[in-house]
Amino acid sequence: KQKAECLDILGRISEAESAFRTSFKMMREIPNVKVGAQVAFGLFAIRHDLNYLYDEVLKILGENTNGFTFPVAEYYYSGVIAVIHGRLGNISAARKNAVAALAAADKKHSGFARHPKVGLVDQPDPELHKELLSLASK
Repeated sequence: KQKAECLDILGRISEAESAFRTSFKMMREIPNVKVGAQVAFGLFAIRHDLNYLYDEVLKILGENTNGFTFPVAEYYYSGVIAVIHGRLGNISAARKNAVAALAAADKKHSGFARHPKVGLVDQPDPELHKELLSLASK
């Protein structure tokens, strides 16, 4: 995941895409290792408007069956799904996921008694958040 993100920053988009796929391959081979590459790949596809990746992103995100420990993870996961569905014209799915993402962003307690503020959405991604607000109101 880190290699993919670095290549993205350097503007080496096709190499970043390949590095993300390598991350997924390794995560499947060693399933107890979770690096957050799925959501990062989704954000990558959204930010670069790589619509040919949208179906692949949705498939990869659909492999997540564990739920979320922190509201911030739920925010980005649901947010990526919402934006992709919105861009694909699936307004109902987009709205549903946008509402879920915004609800996660509004949480004021993590659910952990000793660490009530850990994993909250302190500063949401401005562009993503703007698109989520728009999708939630449709």
